[in-house]
Amino acid sequence: MTNAFVVSGLTKTYQDFVLDHVSFTVPSGSIVGLIGENGAGKSTTINAALGLIQKEDGVISILDSEELDGDVKEQIGVVFDGSNYPEIEPGYEKHLQDMGRTGLSAPAETVFPAGR
Repeated sequence: MTNAFVVSGLTKTYQDFVLDHVSFTVPSGSIVGLIGENGAGKSTTINAALGLIQKEDGVISILDSEELDGDVKEQIGVVFDGSNYPEIEPGYEKHLQDMGRTGLSAPAETVFPAGR
């Protein structure tokens, strides 16, 4: 049996938290949920696997690929417990809704200014 998800020696350090050489495998055909106390490293592990944060050490393989390319992304699904998108500048929500109704668009830097 092959593995769908392999984490080997994953390490990420924050000011008040260290994910220290975590390793596990998920066999193909499995459905998995990560459970644990707040701060246990569940989100850090998934965010590293999806390339949303930079890992310091370790190897992550999804569907036998260490590269999270378009082919891999089309075959996986992730459900977060909250929004992982950057916050929208105050006042832009109505602006975005109005644009959606009219079919207009805005440059990304208008909605998500640099430095956010």
